[in-house]
Amino acid sequence: MSLIDSVEQASGKKFTFRSEIGLLHDVAQKEGRARDFEDITFYAKFIHHASGILQRFGASGEETVKLSAEFKEKLQTVTGLLLSLVKQAPEPDQSEFVKRFFSPTPDSMNNLLSLLRELSWIKNYSLDQRQSP
Repeated sequence: MSLIDSVEQASGKKFTFRSEIGLLHDVAQKEGRARDFEDITFYAKFIHHASGILQRFGASGEETVKLSAEFKEKLQTVTGLLLSLVKQAPEPDQSEFVKRFFSPTPDSMNNLLSLLRELSWIKNYSLDQRQSP
């Protein structure tokens, strides 16, 4: 069973970006960059959680200014990691990935945040696996 299948089974959720996450995971494994994939899932979990807080309370509130700055910083970091990893993929996959997640459009930003939400499920799964006896 693949990692993606295991996460779906454990979480009871289905990946919308299954092929894209599979591409990232496969490239990370083939290129010896498993640590980068782990970092991506770590940042994805933070960004997903922070995004929810910022949507509820706003990004300019006194309580959320620091979180907003950290959100932007981590989003830049994870974007760099994603682009670096996807550059190792075959060309048609690279172009499609960049177009889908990094075009300067609202849809692209929504896709990126949704991708990160799904990548956070992998982080949650890995944490659950470490805690299991």
